[in-house]
Amino acid sequence: MSAPPRVSVVITAHNAAGTIAACLRSVAAQQGVAPGELEIVLVDDRSEDGTDHAAQSVHLTNWRFLRVTEYTPGPLTARQIALDRGFRAARGEVIFVTDADAVVPPDWIARDAVAGPVEFRSAEHLRGPLQTVDSLYYLSVARILNALGFAAGLLFAHCAFRREVYARIGGFEGTGFALTEDLAFARALRRHGFRLVFQSHPLVSVGAAPNWGDLVRRAQRTSAGGVSALSVALGAWILPLPLLAVGSLVAGPLALQLFLLRYALGAAVTALAVLAARRISFLPYALIYEPVAVLIGLRVLGLVLRRRQVEWGGVQYGR
Repeated sequence: MSAPPRVSVVITAHNAAGTIAACLRSVAAQQGVAPGELEIVLVDDRSEDGTDHAAQSVHLTNWRFLRVTEYTPGPLTARQIALDRGFRAARGEVIFVTDADAVVPPDWIARDAVAGPVEFRSAEHLRGPLQTVDSLYYLSVARILNALGFAAGLLFAHCAFRREVYARIGGFEGTGFALTEDLAFARALRRHGFRLVFQSHPLVSVGAAPNWGDLVRRAQRTSAGGVSALSVALGAWILPLPLLAVGSLVAGPLALQLFLLRYALGAAVTALAVLAARRISFLPYALIYEPVAVLIGLRVLGLVLRRRQVEWGGVQYGR
């Protein structure tokens, strides 16, 4: 019987026929592992678009293909069930996780990341860069909270952990139902005494939201993560910006000066996160990121007040 691999890469895919081949090729081309040390575990989560055939066309020898054929509403989301299937099937000492539309850098596994950043690909010159800046901003706040001893967050498009950790936190049954499964996972790590290690680069490339409506719907889902140190910190930092903006219109020069000061501080914080990730070309977007985030947040609030349904991975869930 052959020795188990050192590293397992778990990928879940739902209707990812257009992206899965490029994803698998980028993972298979890793430079940091010797032949036989890497296995790829692909979980096809109820795909109906030929994802399986697209994956098989890559002709990999170091992969396993698992399939989830249906989802029955229960204590976990479909995404959690698919991830759980992959995590439990993985044989490597270390499990890396990424998305089915990701293209990972060739030295991704060599760096042995725990929580890493992502960038968003888009032919449109605003949506992709703004999503990238958003993810860098999010992880910079998560890094600070983690250093202070609070539960933080990570992105399942770019993370790694030892296989034994998943068992010690009780799997997703231990985290409970969560539409933001990566945030719930990070919280569970903190509850069980684990502390995340963050890296600022390299970035894993994933697909951006195809349009602004989809971007708002993604934000609606991520807003369903509940109250946490991360959500409180982000809210407490962002909320003064619109409040001071309104105040500057009705309360005179002092309120305007406070608004401009808060805006400048926010742009500086965002710029530092971008610089840490070595994405200098994205610096101009730091000037508009927070105002755009406020507008998207207001739109999400309107959706939440009107309806309680959230779509994730082809399934409608109640908030």
